[in-house]
Amino acid sequence: MKTHKIKTLEELRAFARDLIPRLTTRQVLLLDGPMGTGKTQLVRFLLEELGSDETASPSFAIHNEYETTRGRVDHIDLYRLESEDELESTGFWDLFSAPDGLIIIEWADRLPANHLPPRWSRLALRFSMRGGGEREVTEMPVAP
Repeated sequence: MKTHKIKTLEELRAFARDLIPRLTTRQVLLLDGPMGTGKTQLVRFLLEELGSDETASPSFAIHNEYETTRGRVDHIDLYRLESEDELESTGFWDLFSAPDGLIIIEWADRLPANHLPPRWSRLALRFSMRGGGEREVTEMPVAP
């Protein structure tokens, strides 16, 4: 596990910029951590770096889709998810039938990683806050 200490929003933006070359063409980015730790802000910075000029928190919509210079990015927020049936009704599983893409899932702890299709690369990031407003982003192991 690797931990990144992030003190400012500019450092979070730099982290997003540095993360992009590590993402594969079939990538699932799993974000977890308490509310207010920077998950959605990281998504905003990733989308800006990928050339999208529109970013919204999907907390109320569960799913937002963006076109970027890299292609389609699907942003899923499972915070308000109440059941697997509700997830099924969003078309979530259909996202994995695409030949490539970037699927970012916030509150990923609500979805067992072993439920994800094996042909997609996974990167899990756990967000936490430390004293003085410092964030820690820890790269977590993900089961295949």
